[in-house]
Amino acid sequence: MITIRLGSFSNSFVDAVARRAGIYRDERVQVEFCRVFNSPSQFEKLVLGEVDVVLTATDNVLNYRYKRRSDNNSPLDVRIVRAVELGGGASLVAARATSVHDLRGALIAVDATDSGFALLLYELLARAGMVRGLDYRVVAFGGTPRRFEGLVDGDFDATMLNAGFDLRAADRGCFVVRTVSDVLPDYIATVLAALPRWLEKESAARPFLRAWDRATAFALDRDNSETCVDIFKEHFAVSAKLAASMYQQAVDPQFGLVPGGQVSRFGVSSVADIRCRHGDLDGDVDIAAVLREPTGLIDRRYARVV
Repeated sequence: MITIRLGSFSNSFVDAVARRAGIYRDERVQVEFCRVFNSPSQFEKLVLGEVDVVLTATDNVLNYRYKRRSDNNSPLDVRIVRAVELGGGASLVAARATSVHDLRGALIAVDATDSGFALLLYELLARAGMVRGLDYRVVAFGGTPRRFEGLVDGDFDATMLNAGFDLRAADRGCFVVRTVSDVLPDYIATVLAALPRWLEKESAARPFLRAWDRATAFALDRDNSETCVDIFKEHFAVSAKLAASMYQQAVDPQFGLVPGGQVSRFGVSSVADIRCRHGDLDGDVDIAAVLREPTGLIDRRYARVV
């Protein structure tokens, strides 16, 4: 058995399916789930070799590869190997507000102020005519599970949630104000990414990615819906009704799991456009050219690009 360490903010449905269905065992891999609490710690663990592959926001990969840097840190050659979810239910969720304009003056939590979902927040609010620092304030509060707890505990007014935490928050009386899919239907929310030193170990990378693809296909097969709802119920400790809603979101073709993990050039470009507007993407980066590289932002030895 080959051990692979997966760094993620929260439990992954695909990972849970691979475990329940015995797919990891079939591929002779043992996957250790390594929880991370924010984007900086996730990528620090990747650099230090404490995790092998990360489940992360697409924008985080762009950030660590192409951010303009005033520090001494070199760009990180982190590469996308699978698209995992489109909008993924990524949503702006509020404790009391029911519309974007109700959030004027609000304190809104993000993972880190330059993380992928933070930039999505800025984009969603900018489209409503709201300016960061003027119409609302931002606080860094950590990864999705911690922000979910902070929202329901009243530590701040709103946050971006995904991976079923948006539905869980609504079940706790919060309000989904706006979803990413409302305004960016082709946005790739989450990906699997790794560094070259691990990707060169094909005996580890290929069976893990085969297992991931098989688990995704299992999840998307409606004949397995009963099993998948049960996985959501048990793995995420939610009610049967909420588990069913989480499953329907996961298999929705508009913003759910990506069949085969194929990476859309348009979807990645959409992410890059937002970083250019709200983040710190190096102005010399030609995203169109980058997407044609065989082993750059997307490692085509493993990823299918469309």
